[in-house]
Amino acid sequence: MVLLELYNGARGDYEKSQLGMLEDTLINLAIDDAVWLRSKELASMCRGKGLTIPSTDLLIISVSLRYDVSLIHLDRHFDLCLGFMD
Repeated sequence: MVLLELYNGARGDYEKSQLGMLEDTLINLAIDDAVWLRSKELASMCRGKGLTIPSTDLLIISVSLRYDVSLIHLDRHFDLCLGFMD
């Protein structure tokens, strides 16, 4: 899912080639039932606050929470969604 998000935002051949090199270093974390449940909960919570978060972002946030891994990003959706959890 992270690779999809990165490739979707890549601008030009140089960035895509850099992603190709990064791809081998990423660890795949499973999108299990707990991730799907958290994603649905986050979607509902964000919608209740008047914000629609893209599904890919919800899944990435949920995976990071499920596996307690850091989420490095430049996407305001992540900060907005995680801010509702405080």
